[in-house]
Amino acid sequence: MEELFEHIGYVRVKNRKIPVPHSYRIMYKVTQILMIIKICCSPRKGCSIEKLQIISNAISSEKTFMDLKNFVEGNSTFIPIRFDPSVNRAVSYAVSEELIVIQKNKLLKLTDKGKEYVESVNSDKNVYKYEKDKMSNIGYSLTEDEITQIISKWRF
Repeated sequence: MEELFEHIGYVRVKNRKIPVPHSYRIMYKVTQILMIIKICCSPRKGCSIEKLQIISNAISSEKTFMDLKNFVEGNSTFIPIRFDPSVNRAVSYAVSEELIVIQKNKLLKLTDKGKEYVESVNSDKNVYKYEKDKMSNIGYSLTEDEITQIISKWRF
C-alpha cells in the first residue's frame, strides 16, 4: 500500500470546461470511501484498498451490487472486480487530509477527523441515501479473508 503513495508529492485540483460526473468528483469519492470504511469495515482492523474498490464498484452498478450481494449470501462464487483510479485518488486525498491513516498491516482506518466527517454525513438523512442503503445491505458481511481469496483467484 505504501508503494501506492510513495510517488505522490501533491494533489492538484484543476478546473475543467466540461462538468465531471458526480461519481468521479473527488469529494464524492472521498465521502464514499470514508462511509465504506465506517459502515462495511471492522473499526478495529480497518479496510483494504481492494475491499474499497469492490464495494465502490458495487455501489455504482445495480448488477454489480446484486453480484456482490449474491456472493456474500453464499449464492455465488464470483464477483466482478474493477479497479477505479478515482478510488485510489480519493484514498490519496483522504490520507493527505488526515481523514484516514494507513496502518502497518496496510489496512485503512478512519482518524478522529474522518469519523467526525462521516458522522456529519450520516446525521443528514437527505444526502447519500442510495449509498447508505447499499452499504447497510453489505455491512460487515464481506470479510478481508474473502477479499484475499477473491483477489488470489482473480490473479489467475
